Amino acid sequence: MPTIKLIKISLLLITIATFSLFILEFLPATNIFKKLDFKTNKHILLEEYDPSLSRLNTIEKLEDYCDSIYYSKKLNIDKSVSNDIYPGIVVKVIKQKFYHGYSHFGISDNYLAKFLEPFFINKPVSAIVDPDDIVKYPMAACSQQSILFTKLLMKKGYNVRKVGFYHPQVGGHYALEVFYSESWHYYDPNKEMDFTYLQSLKRPSVEFLAKNPNVLVKAYQYKESEAMLKLLPTYFYGKPNKIDGLNALIYQKTTKFLSYSIWIFFFFLYIVVRKKEAKMAQLEDGSITLNSSFLKLLKKKIA
Repeated sequence: MPTIKLIKISLLLITIATFSLFILEFLPATNIFKKLDFKTNKHILLEEYDPSLSRLNTIEKLEDYCDSIYYSKKLNIDKSVSNDIYPGIVVKVIKQKFYHGYSHFGISDNYLAKFLEPFFINKPVSAIVDPDDIVKYPMAACSQQSILFTKLLMKKGYNVRKVGFYHPQVGGHYALEVFYSESWHYYDPNKEMDFTYLQSLKRPSVEFLAKNPNVLVKAYQYKESEAMLKLLPTYFYGKPNKIDGLNALIYQKTTKFLSYSIWIFFFFLYIVVRKKEAKMAQLEDGSITLNSSFLKLLKKKIA
């Protein structure tokens, strides 16, 4: 009996804890459980970050904003996706919406993903990969900005492919190429590249930039020329129209679902155990009554 009582109390406490964490999901975006300290982020001084674009916190709002800029040019969206106008708008908006830095799930977004992260050594499983979640944050790393860029352009019918880089002295980087006008064109939403200069060159491919270091250095505005000179020649392509991070996405969606619902499971177990405890108590009471009656009867017979 003491054991089942301990189990019941434990389940009740776990239910309360998981329900309390579930309630945090409904807090405003700027709450104490999120570390969105973009006001003191030093990188912002070197970026085109515009805090006013934080209002574009859904894919639909971001798409509508890009569309409005396109329509303001008195153009119709090209159904043949044969021009660079829309990709140019999207890359500029993404550069302004985000500053560089990984956005991670916090306790108030997906507490299970956050709590389980230490078990995945060297794998930042709480770094967000779902475009619908990335767009909610003011910061995003190169891969996250590229995921969002890919999502928006694929919705408009463009063919997009990942361009990855890795150099042992510099690390990795993630950018993209978009297909139009019968060729691939290089875009890097995360880096502050010289937009006007690249447009004057009709947005060359990553292959062209890697083979022309003088163009590469000018395109990256000399800010990170040393690193990019090492990175660009290491370029490799991903599959067209494929958004990376499927395994991480499955993990994050699963843990997010459980963050919302696991308290129900523990509450159900608590009810089951409580009923079991009550039933056992009734059986014990019945047994005591039966034994008392038997003893009284036995005493009568002996007397």
